Amino acid sequence: MSDTENIKSLLEKEIEQLYIDLGRQILSSDYHAFPFPKQRYITKAKNWLAENKVHLKQKICKNEYVKLHMNSNKIEDRVILISAIIDLISSMCIGISPVTVAVLLVKEGINSLCSKDAIV
Repeated sequence: MSDTENIKSLLEKEIEQLYIDLGRQILSSDYHAFPFPKQRYITKAKNWLAENKVHLKQKICKNEYVKLHMNSNKIEDRVILISAIIDLISSMCIGISPVTVAVLLVKEGINSLCSKDAIV
């Protein structure tokens, strides 16, 4: 599967499933014999995003390309926007997929992260 196809595939997922996927990635380093309840994965993912919000905002929101394209709803533009965000955040996503994080941020609304009113 190409990178573009992977991004499009993730864009088709429900937001809850993206949180579950991210939570699984975060918790994958912890050994556990049985899977956690899905709410634990969701909580872990939301906590990671909250803990990293300042860094995400600093890396993403100042980028001119992101500013220019963050309001587009065309799938092609969203894929390119996600690709740009992946490049911007890959250094801070150790042990987790920056692709999942970028798709989740775009689906949740990159505008809310980058708005002047967003709490940092």
